[in-house]
Amino acid sequence: MLQKSEKMKNMKKMMKMKNAMIKISLMLLISAVIIPGCKQAGAIGYFLTPPREKKVQAEFPGLKNHSLAIVIYVDEATQYEYPSARLTLGAKIANELDENVKKVRIVQPISVARYQDENIHWETERKNKIGRDLNVDYVLFLSLVNYSTREPGQMSAYQGRISGEAKLYATEKKEGENCVWEHEDDLEVVWPKVARYSSRVEPQIREETENRFADLLAKKFYKHVIDLDKEEEENE
Repeated sequence: MLQKSEKMKNMKKMMKMKNAMIKISLMLLISAVIIPGCKQAGAIGYFLTPPREKKVQAEFPGLKNHSLAIVIYVDEATQYEYPSARLTLGAKIANELDENVKKVRIVQPISVARYQDENIHWETERKNKIGRDLNVDYVLFLSLVNYSTREPGQMSAYQGRISGEAKLYATEKKEGENCVWEHEDDLEVVWPKVARYSSRVEPQIREETENRFADLLAKKFYKHVIDLDKEEEENE
């Protein structure tokens, strides 16, 4: 019985080694067929090298098991040109946080927008009062500096651009001492790198720019992993 067991183990090891060699051979064959010349070496290295990753800690990990309202400020000109900006961007930020922060409870963006519209002086209100009015533990206040789907100074060059200042306020703390997190610089996303000149792509550009900004902001509040190779490629 022991001999049979050892034979089975050896056979399984041999099968694993065989499968691994087949995979490597296929990768080498694909690179040889698709990629000519000296670029083959780079392609082979790409297949055999594991991705470079970096673990990033949350800048503020305290949203777990707490309630949150995302309050977005836009100026009158932006509100006129993009009347749904608070709702669409707020919803994307809420979705990112809901998917990645355990048991966080987020007020619906439409409820926050209604509160803003019904309280015309909400901008001058104390943040802890806003938190109590919305019945939440924290208020994530995002003041948009820029929100546009066009390249600056151009009417027919489409390029998404969102930037803003983000701060987190704790409702239970006294005013003046209740800012528990803020980003040192404005958060900014510009997409795509090169402007496009068809109005048909404007909805897609707006959607993707909002997705990227929401992802950028939400990641300040949970641990995540950065693909360094992908990041370098996007920054080139």
